[in-house]
Amino acid sequence: MASEWATCFLDTNILIYSKDPTNRQKQATALHWMSRLAEHGALVISPQVLNELYNVAIQNRSPLNEEDARRLVVTAGEWCSAQTSLATTIMAIGLRRRTSYQWFDCLLLASALDAGCAFFVSEDMQHDHLIDGMRIINPFVTGPDLLQSSTRRA
Repeated sequence: MASEWATCFLDTNILIYSKDPTNRQKQATALHWMSRLAEHGALVISPQVLNELYNVAIQNRSPLNEEDARRLVVTAGEWCSAQTSLATTIMAIGLRRRTSYQWFDCLLLASALDAGCAFFVSEDMQHDHLIDGMRIINPFVTGPDLLQSSTRRA
């Protein structure tokens, strides 16, 4: 590998967009991010992301049907290296107190921080916001190549 890429946690919405034929532009962007990060071993998700993805599909709130969601959960499982533990939950409580983010977003942020991610990719949070050294990136504002040669958070 010619360059090192910073680890990057993907929010649930990015996975959903990757399978959304109703918004081709966002689908292409999500697929590009996923492809580049996976190619460089920099893609990280947690079981919560997979649970949220499947929940959205079975409640008919996404373009995914239940079988598409099941297949995506199985294939995306290879990137599932962030976990949620009691320590993560306690960290999320602290994040919730300090930020205006929703509870389940704080759990994802805490999982990403605990996994050592330098970036958190989501369109649902403030772009370029720094939380405990991890930068939130809106994938529809910038491309994944900014992560190339980025150093891990201090």
